[in-house]
Amino acid sequence: MHSMGGYTLATTTIKRVFNNCSTPMTITVRSHERSSDPVLTITQYERADCNMTIPWCDSQSDFNNNHFITVTVTTLTGPTYFVWQTKKSDGDHIRCSTTGYQSPGAHIAYYSNVEGDRCLIVTENGLALMPFGDAVEIPNFPSSLHDQHMAWHHNPPNDGGRQIPQGQPGSGLEFLTFHCNFLWQFETWYNQQSFANSNLTAPWIQMPPEFRTAEDGPGRMNDEQRFLNNPLSWGSTEDAFGIWVENGIHSWLHTIAVPQVYGDPLMHDFMDASKSYYFYKLHGLINRWWITWQKAFFPGRMNQRCQTIPQLDAFFVSQTIPTTVTAGQTFPVSIRMQNYGAATWTSGGSNPFRLGSQNPQDNTIWGLGRVALPTSVPHRSFVDFNFTATAPRTNGNYHMQWQMLQELVSWFGTKTTDVVISVVGGKTKEGKDVKDDKDDDKLMKENDKLMKEKDDDFLLPPDQPDLDEKNLQATENGAEQSDADGKTFITADERPPVGQQALHQPDEDA
Repeated sequence: MHSMGGYTLATTTIKRVFNNCSTPMTITVRSHERSSDPVLTITQYERADCNMTIPWCDSQSDFNNNHFITVTVTTLTGPTYFVWQTKKSDGDHIRCSTTGYQSPGAHIAYYSNVEGDRCLIVTENGLALMPFGDAVEIPNFPSSLHDQHMAWHHNPPNDGGRQIPQGQPGSGLEFLTFHCNFLWQFETWYNQQSFANSNLTAPWIQMPPEFRTAEDGPGRMNDEQRFLNNPLSWGSTEDAFGIWVENGIHSWLHTIAVPQVYGDPLMHDFMDASKSYYFYKLHGLINRWWITWQKAFFPGRMNQRCQTIPQLDAFFVSQTIPTTVTAGQTFPVSIRMQNYGAATWTSGGSNPFRLGSQNPQDNTIWGLGRVALPTSVPHRSFVDFNFTATAPRTNGNYHMQWQMLQELVSWFGTKTTDVVISVVGGKTKEGKDVKDDKDDDKLMKENDKLMKEKDDDFLLPPDQPDLDEKNLQATENGAEQSDADGKTFITADERPPVGQQALHQPDEDA
């Protein structure tokens, strides 16, 4: 503690300094108030321990009396940061400037509140302070949350413990889901507290560079980079991904990285780890990895944060459906769905799972409104529905769309992409068959042709020139007539019916 102006002030002490510059730079940290403190010189991705109290400085006069420390990034244009702590109307905070004393000065990122020990993290872009040692503990942490997390790790399944032993099939997904839900519960409580500082619990985007200074740090950082380049390298199924994380990098983060880097006394023991700020940064990072994995495996499907797995959920994967079909004809349809819920889809019982028609719901436009499961479908497994549809008999454009359902329970999951199918070659909307229309047109054209022949040439042999009526000699009954050469032909009274050719009698002399 520090006394100033008749009141007692808290103090903040830097216990460790990290050089996280992304390019080879050296940083120098010096206390100008206490010349006995050693000057720290730290190369890239290295750290140095110290016990450097940040001086109080409330005026230009205090600053002129060297009540500050400096952090210098040693490049040609590298800045020098002046750092002090001050009491202002907005509270007690650690401030900084690159131009000397300012009132009130700029906050330092993450944890600029005055009180407790800190890590000072230096990059070419600025400074950050993180809790160190006992300062990592969240005040007033609720016993209900603490006991819930402890029970899951240590108690039997019937007493709040995990249901599937670590490393066994299903344990990876249980690990991911439990901690995802636990973080939601914590956030609900924490955000209501007066001391809440989201910077202290916000997930790491990637493992922080200072983890390189921990045992096996470079190797683990390489593991993460391999994952970011190919998320499925940590597991070809979601459960396998969860098992890999829990048994490998999660344990290293808990028991090695965080305790070694930040002097965290809580994280190495799962009994009390949930009380540490770093627990939520760590598991928030794991949730980010989980989402990255999900997006690689289910493109376009996942939310921007982890979510509890519902009992019933489905993901439409693909389909093969023609866009033009012949009226009344059958055609094949293939639809692939994925079980994205916790419940296994089964075809038996009073509430079987099926593929059902949509747009409109329960329609039988295509000859059926339900398609049965070909087999049981466990969580995260795929199923192909291959079935035969029958086109309507009336021409037009019709929708085909499907969705999963559990009969008498609920529709669920994403619907298939709506496909508009054109039906051709059938009846028109007026009810007349298109084929009949075409036949009628053909008959009409033939009849018109014959009627024209009747009017023009019907009574004349096709191989004779025009004849004068005086050359025609009628018989008594008018059934047969002959020309001057004795050739005979059928009279109009014996004309053949429409559609038959007129009979032409052959020449007897031919």
